[in-house]
Amino acid sequence: MLTLHNVLRLASEYFRPRARPVEELSIEEARLRLEQQGALVFDCNLAEDYARRHLPGARHVGIDPPSRAQLPADRGAVLIFYCSARFCLSSHMAAREAVRLGYHRVCVMPDGIRSWAAAGFPLWRVEEAETADMAVS
Repeated sequence: MLTLHNVLRLASEYFRPRARPVEELSIEEARLRLEQQGALVFDCNLAEDYARRHLPGARHVGIDPPSRAQLPADRGAVLIFYCSARFCLSSHMAAREAVRLGYHRVCVMPDGIRSWAAAGFPLWRVEEAETADMAVS
């Protein structure tokens, strides 16, 4: 029997926003978003890999999907997730979790830090990141 309750439930399912797909960026597209749009970048590698090298300004979230506390308050911010290279899925899992948490400008750089480094783009070490943070403070 079709009751008002069932009609409303079906309507809410039909009109519920669907998760947006995660946009894949080339390393050049990611570099431009970082420079021109102030995108926030998240490293999805192991802590020791992050300490050795990471993209400038990258925040380490690790290989597990990020928690709400690790992401910015602004759900409209441009977020870019990356890991080591194409075979790594941590960045994709992190990006999907960000979408699930309500972020809608979520990207992944599937070629990862290896391709970034091979292209000659800048990399930071943990000491350099700490020095840059101190200069801003």
